[in-house]
Amino acid sequence: MGFTGQIATIPAGTGSLNSDSNLQAIPATDLIEAEGVIYDGASLRKEPGAALLDATGIAASPAILAGHGWEPSASVQRVVLAAADGKIYKEVGGDLDSVTLVSGLSTTARGMFVPAGAEATGANRKLFYFNGVNPVQVLSADGATMAALATPPVDWASTNQPVGGVLHQHRVWGFGNDNMPHGVYGSGNEAHEDFQCAAAVFLQCYPGVGEKLMVGVSHDKRLYVFKYPVGIYWLDDSDVRVSAWRFEPITDQLGVVRSPQAALGVLRDVMFMSEDCGFHLLSGVPQGGARWSDLAEILRIKDWLRANVNLAQLSRVTSRWYEDRSLAVWCLPKAGSTVNDLRLMFDFSRVQSERRIYCSYSFRDTSEALFLRKATDGVHRPCFGDNAGKVWLLDQATRSKGASGYLGKVKFAETDLRFLNPGLATKKKQFYFLELHSTPQGAGTYTVKSYVDGVLKATQSFNANKKRERRRLLTTGYRLQVSLENSVAATDFSLGAYSVGFDVIEGRSA
Repeated sequence: MGFTGQIATIPAGTGSLNSDSNLQAIPATDLIEAEGVIYDGASLRKEPGAALLDATGIAASPAILAGHGWEPSASVQRVVLAAADGKIYKEVGGDLDSVTLVSGLSTTARGMFVPAGAEATGANRKLFYFNGVNPVQVLSADGATMAALATPPVDWASTNQPVGGVLHQHRVWGFGNDNMPHGVYGSGNEAHEDFQCAAAVFLQCYPGVGEKLMVGVSHDKRLYVFKYPVGIYWLDDSDVRVSAWRFEPITDQLGVVRSPQAALGVLRDVMFMSEDCGFHLLSGVPQGGARWSDLAEILRIKDWLRANVNLAQLSRVTSRWYEDRSLAVWCLPKAGSTVNDLRLMFDFSRVQSERRIYCSYSFRDTSEALFLRKATDGVHRPCFGDNAGKVWLLDQATRSKGASGYLGKVKFAETDLRFLNPGLATKKKQFYFLELHSTPQGAGTYTVKSYVDGVLKATQSFNANKKRERRRLLTTGYRLQVSLENSVAATDFSLGAYSVGFDVIEGRSA
């Protein structure tokens, strides 16, 4: 005889991480924990694996401070890395330290690479390296050495060097040098290494606001600059007369953390990280109004961030937009750490259809330098350089890091099933079974824990390769909470929903 009680089904993949202090306000579909998982359509799936690019890595295992997937021509691909031994290396044939491009640089400054060049007929593509301490370095095409910028602005002298740069509208722009912290310098439009030619540009950007310029983002045909700790502006370069160009203010109430990678373009917007551990969308920044911009507040994860992020180490932040999965990926130190061992993933893939962004996180990796590299299928996938001279390729199909397993875990919010009927909120229930609805991903199991009124009542194993599987629960209480995890190498899961069979215990209420 079939089950004759009530069944409640809670979809997975339709709720995001939520740390609201009011537990009653968290929807049943939202997650208290979302570690090592991604949102795969309307399912929750274990995050993809990671594989070494070079098992040997850089000799002496220095931390990697910056990286770039360099494509000097259509047929050549390299990885260029700045390391904590003061050297910049070029990978050839999978050997990370095959070529030492330059040595004697800062061993602590966390720099950034900017691709440019090919600005005139026959000109090579060029890769610029900014770190705020050393003269800007330039790699021409697939060369064997990097050299200091040929004709920098006269202000860029000694240790007064730009912290960051950006390519925008045919020019390389640099900013953030200590002796002119609010100045923005543009190269010649047909000479990217020449900042002293007649076509070069210099603009002041509201020197009375903020400490210094920190980030530049060229996105959707507009250049945005961000200051630390407050001040955001855009360049009005619409006039044919360069002399008429000027920066226009967006806000003097928000800015970025002290990192040249604290902002990135996402879809038709710009995302940036503020000093209070906020993750903002520029389109929502107040412009004379009070429109919300902080995704941490909108998603209700601000408390989680403050508890899990080392706020004293935000200068280490690095970020990238991963177009293929519509992910904004941020790497930063977790609480108590001084390395980037927390990766936040903001999923924008359903913004158009649902007008919602989803967030998950991973503690699996130490991602000191995050960058993109073109894979064999032509997709530019994220990679990271770690704190031991290695580069890892992310988004690998096999759910292993190297040969090791890693944790994928979700913990749903508690639910009293009021979404079925508000009257259930105060009713005691007899729970009969738990059933998982999965998309088979090959051999593997979930470890599933069921809590009733905050007490662990059952720990059970479910087959992740079955579309539906049911286990007895047989316990009573008011509120149910379910968590599931898998940490076995080369095993995956994809959860679509879970269901619980129950009945109300007559005459009993809270």
